[in-house]
Amino acid sequence: MKYAILGAGLLLGGCALLPTIDTTPTPAVMEQRQVDAMHQLQLRMQYSNWLLDSREQQRKQERQRLRGQRDVANKINLAMVNSHPDEARERRVAALDELELLLPEVGLDEQAYLRTWIALGRAHLKRSSSQSGEVTRLKARVKTLEAKIEQLSVIDEQINQRKLTSP
Repeated sequence: MKYAILGAGLLLGGCALLPTIDTTPTPAVMEQRQVDAMHQLQLRMQYSNWLLDSREQQRKQERQRLRGQRDVANKINLAMVNSHPDEARERRVAALDELELLLPEVGLDEQAYLRTWIALGRAHLKRSSSQSGEVTRLKARVKTLEAKIEQLSVIDEQINQRKLTSP
């Protein structure tokens, strides 16, 4: 037993004698990481441009292609497709929430880009929400005015009838 303790002590003490390894990335590694991050960001921007110009059928095909994919990039792509401004409100809200959950899984540059996408998507939701409220209000106003016009038409018809029947 004492030999086991002595052996363990020597092993652990001997670890301190091993040279330490510098894990700081070299400038070349840092540069390659930046190049990779910029390339990923460029791909994300190209995808966004395509997506914003896409039609409903194209998004449907893309959604089918991306369903079931497990890697982060494709999950983000699917969430972006589902958050397109022409998609249903519920789908957009869920997709923007999903994008937010995926942020920690990507690099800082891509996070910044996706945060902008999310912010714009949420702003669009608010605006369309307030616009739909305004449309509802204006439709009600139009109905009220149509009812008043109908009443005025009836009154005008009565006046015309009286003029025709009066000597």
